[in-house]
Amino acid sequence: MHEDEYAQMIVDAVRPINREYYSDKVKYWLIKSDIVLDDEKADRLVTHIFEGKTPENKNICKGRLANGKRCKKPARENGYCGFHQKQYRPPTGTQVNGNRVVRPKNIPTLL
Repeated sequence: MHEDEYAQMIVDAVRPINREYYSDKVKYWLIKSDIVLDDEKADRLVTHIFEGKTPENKNICKGRLANGKRCKKPARENGYCGFHQKQYRPPTGTQVNGNRVVRPKNIPTLL
């Protein structure tokens, strides 16, 4: 199974759960904040939010042009095109000293 197929399976499994959990909350918020006045319009908007198509921009370069706009070239490596490859910053992890938690002495904890 390819990575894209696996990601799509996860999205298809999570989307109904999100809709079930958040649709009533979003509908209540829309009506309460006077963004939408009808229940029908709120239902249509909630349906559009949770069932609308999401754009796939995985193949577009993440780099920025000199004027600050996004590059539209296809991505090659690490999400950047060949021209913007120098803008890639590898992820930096924080170093954790095992499971030790260092606290200053003589300061009571809340637990």
